Amino acid sequence: MTLTFGGTGSRSNMTHTVLLGDGYNSRQSVKYVFNFRSMSDSATQTDSLTRETAINTTEDQNGSPYFLLKGDDSSNNGYIEFQSSINRLPMNILLQIFKSLTMCELLCQASLVCKTWYNLCHDPDLWRSVDLSHQHKADDNVLSRLTSYSDRVTNINLEDTKVLTSHGISLVCVKCKHLQKLKLTRCFSVENDVLMMVGTSCKNLQCLYLDGCYRISDQWTCSEGVGKGGTSCKNLQCLYLDGCYRISDQWTCSVGEGCQQLKELVLSRCSQMTDVGISRIAENCHNLENIILDHCNKVTDQSVRMLAVNCPDLKTLSLANCNITDTGICSIYRMKKLEYLDISNLPGGSITAAIVSQLTRKCDNLECLNLSLNLTIDDRCIQEVVRYGQKITKLFCVNCSLSDEGLMGIASHGRNIEKLDLGWCKDITDRGIWAVTENCPALKYLGLIRCDSVSEKGVEAMVDKYPHIQFSTFFMESRKLIQKAIANGFKFMAETEQNK
Repeated sequence: MTLTFGGTGSRSNMTHTVLLGDGYNSRQSVKYVFNFRSMSDSATQTDSLTRETAINTTEDQNGSPYFLLKGDDSSNNGYIEFQSSINRLPMNILLQIFKSLTMCELLCQASLVCKTWYNLCHDPDLWRSVDLSHQHKADDNVLSRLTSYSDRVTNINLEDTKVLTSHGISLVCVKCKHLQKLKLTRCFSVENDVLMMVGTSCKNLQCLYLDGCYRISDQWTCSEGVGKGGTSCKNLQCLYLDGCYRISDQWTCSVGEGCQQLKELVLSRCSQMTDVGISRIAENCHNLENIILDHCNKVTDQSVRMLAVNCPDLKTLSLANCNITDTGICSIYRMKKLEYLDISNLPGGSITAAIVSQLTRKCDNLECLNLSLNLTIDDRCIQEVVRYGQKITKLFCVNCSLSDEGLMGIASHGRNIEKLDLGWCKDITDRGIWAVTENCPALKYLGLIRCDSVSEKGVEAMVDKYPHIQFSTFFMESRKLIQKAIANGFKFMAETEQNK
């Protein structure tokens, strides 16, 4: 991190600005750069983009840093001298600057500069948000200390921490009563006691991330948790539980009744979830906008129908690998605000091309559609989908029954498509791919992995002609991996033996 000082004007009338970052501003002015990582040195010398500048640092009587700046000037034997203290800036301006620093920069660098900066680095306004994500050595003591700097902590991120215990996190939840966002993604130590404390203490909580916290079970909603029995999490809007496979309908029924302001719910890989729990969510959470149910293979058409009837604002619906048939697809027709739909990898033959082809006629706001791993999706279906889905920008058709005829339909009507994945569609050839690349001006990505009838020479010719499109084939992806490995210092066996 650098503090950049830009000075303009004469010796007697000089103004300066303070900028935070690693770059220089583009104004035609003298640039002064000071890196306070080496503040302990008596002098720091750096090069400016426009001229060489020497910066001497010292402290005034109050222990505040000031800077003696020297640069080219026709007066005073070629040098100017200007003394200024950054601490003369208003405290609210300094606080805004310090908000751009990371937690480590605040505590390990800036706080060591002077007394004023030490006090600023511990200002409560800087610690409303505590981010310990990926800090594998952070323990309960560190978390407790950081959350004690402010009495109004609103955001805590503990994603991928490894040493923190369930007990330590529970104590912090009790202390931080103004918490609005708590991220515990892949905190594998989190158990039911943490959720009990969240449910009873965090009245203002709006977002709760529990992805990968597989120790959580139904018990935490039975009495005073986040669900029906709890009195605190009624403002909860976003709840993420990807991979929490121990929770079941008892949990969703409780949350549906206790957290009726939910707008976003992620239940992917919650394999015990059935229509009973999803229906209760739909009946109570009428503001729901996004719901992810991937790999909940006990969820059927009944859940889709309840969501269509009770959640008119639904924008995202993901049903990958759920037990959905044509009846469920017909229920989706009622979701007029739907923008993202994933119906990939449904049970073999459970949906027909004729029903799916009507989706974009009924849901004309669709922007992203995933039909992958459904062999019933054929050329005619894709042609109808693209013809009436003029807002679709992302279309995934991996391992569908497509040929060049389907690609001709995409070429004719898919002018707004930006991302198209055709992997494992083995009947498409160079002819269809050329038609798509030539007639889809918005195209940025084209997936062709294991499209065995598409020639490598043809793809290379397309890469040369359309450099703005990212093509993805098995050989191209393999080449990228090899180049990345070499760049990271990996030596392959043949190369090693040759060097010997």
